[in-house]
Amino acid sequence: MLFLDFIKISKKINFSTQVTTLRLKTYYIRKTYLKNILT
Repeated sequence: MLFLDFIKISKKINFSTQVTTLRLKTYYIRKTYLKNILT
């Protein structure tokens, strides 16, 4: 029981970290893209 809960929690955490890394990636890509356009 506890072990399954732990797996669920770790999966949730993993998903949230994936989402944040994706957001960071898109943010940096946009930033560099805008820089390239402006210069």
